[in-house]
Amino acid sequence: MENKTNLEAASAKLRATFKNKRIFLIMCLNGTYLFLCPVFIVSEKIGSGHFVPHPLLGYVYAFVWIANCLSMIFNLNNLGTIKTQLFNRFVHRFGLDKVERFLCTVSLISLMMMSFLNMSGFGNPSNDSLLTDFPFGHSLIIITTILLGKRSAFVWFLITISTLLYVSLSRGMDYKYHYLTSNEVKIYEEKLSQKDPIALNRQAELKAEGLNPPNVSRYFNVWVVMIVQAIMVAYFFNGISRDMLKVIPEVEDDIDKAIEDQYEIIRLNGLLQEEKTKGELHFLKAQINPHLLYNTLSHFYAKAEDFDSDLAKGILKLSEIMRYSLTDSTDNKVPLEGEIAQIKNLIDLHQLRYGGKLFIELEVDIQNNEVQIYPLLLLSFVENALKHGQLQDKNHPVKIALKTDHDTLIFSTKNQKNTAAKVASTNIGLPNIRKRLEILYPTKHTLIITNENENFECYLTLKLETDDEKVKLYHS
Repeated sequence: MENKTNLEAASAKLRATFKNKRIFLIMCLNGTYLFLCPVFIVSEKIGSGHFVPHPLLGYVYAFVWIANCLSMIFNLNNLGTIKTQLFNRFVHRFGLDKVERFLCTVSLISLMMMSFLNMSGFGNPSNDSLLTDFPFGHSLIIITTILLGKRSAFVWFLITISTLLYVSLSRGMDYKYHYLTSNEVKIYEEKLSQKDPIALNRQAELKAEGLNPPNVSRYFNVWVVMIVQAIMVAYFFNGISRDMLKVIPEVEDDIDKAIEDQYEIIRLNGLLQEEKTKGELHFLKAQINPHLLYNTLSHFYAKAEDFDSDLAKGILKLSEIMRYSLTDSTDNKVPLEGEIAQIKNLIDLHQLRYGGKLFIELEVDIQNNEVQIYPLLLLSFVENALKHGQLQDKNHPVKIALKTDHDTLIFSTKNQKNTAAKVASTNIGLPNIRKRLEILYPTKHTLIITNENENFECYLTLKLETDDEKVKLYHS
């Protein structure tokens, strides 16, 4: 939970940084217009004798000034520089973000309205808006993209480019600003066509001074490039900033999920460690009883030897099996002859139990006396056969065969099922053997179990470790 809180705090800092920069930009825009608007009006009064070129523009300027003034006051109130109850009530009713966006939109729309009138030439006595007024519209594209978003900027881009097309086409792409009357231009061009010396001298002087009258097409081309460039740059930087803000929640979720997964891994590791500890305790407890039983059997063997030799032999063989299972770890290999010895002890125990009347055949053919295997694997198969097999049928004896062929051990058991006496089974013996084989000999064993109506067979092959493999293992 602490990490999640830290993530939320980091996200809030990123969002606050973007928002503060946005508020600062709006305030700069508001302050610039509030300062320059009186300057424009006074300069117009000085230059033309009127505060505004057209009376309607006065209302537009007033609307723009009031909108920017309200936006400035709101932002100052939002930053805590000043306190106004009016804005606080609006914020409480509609929410901070909605009021802020509304005032930002109104202040920008008012500027767009004024820019549109300027670009269209409304109230312009000089009729030269194409030369002077489109930079204002061009600059608003960038501001609109940052403050209102790409959609709003694209709408204003369409308005600006459409106005440019209208003004250019209405003038004519070949129109030239001579600053002469139409009649004077006509006379001058006729004189030029007639090769009049005065007209030719004047044309030469104009060229020498760089006063050639520009065509409308020149301004049109310039403004198209600037406007398109502005919208592309604005889209690019706005896209980066807004995409970053969109990515923040996804990054938060990814980091949060990673932290949760890490906690889950830690929790599972803790559970595994706890289970391991419990398993070790159970293993130690399990060792106590077998050791006690082994020591007790040794005591019984010493006592029984004086009274019943068969009983003493049985106790001795059982104690040897107990010692084998206790002293030889199932995680380390043991000589194959040790496993065979315990198989023989197990068979002898059953023969003693039934007075030697069991029919069990054991065939052993070992070519290499140094073969080692993991203990209790083969013994488990024999125990299963003796437990569930028919042991007193001369015609169907239990058959146990074991042989080695170079690097392969072949082991099999075959028994007729004992249907007369049902022996209680936990059904975990063979599945456990399968799991041990998959762990100890994952790619080096083959186990085939045939479970028919009357007979049960197990056939096992183990790939033994050759001398070459031992050398490689030693050097590695």
